[in-house]
Amino acid sequence: MKKVVLILCILGFTSLIVGSVLAFADVRNSVTITSYGTIRYPENSTSLPDAEEYQAVPLWQIGYLTIFVSIGFFTVAFLDNRKST
Repeated sequence: MKKVVLILCILGFTSLIVGSVLAFADVRNSVTITSYGTIRYPENSTSLPDAEEYQAVPLWQIGYLTIFVSIGFFTVAFLDNRKST
């Protein structure tokens, strides 16, 4: 097996694991981050930041995107391995 195919397979498995963790709801809902204190904004800012500027992307979307990327890594590794034989 070539080094490129091996590296692509390692990247594929890694991104598949990360995507699976982010895509499943049980893992996302089990983590709770608590914070105590106040959040300070810059001194020159008199108002809160606009909500339109900071839109969060849900973790499940990032998880599914990462799973699709892992499928791409596996496909490229398969085609490269097939081409070399």
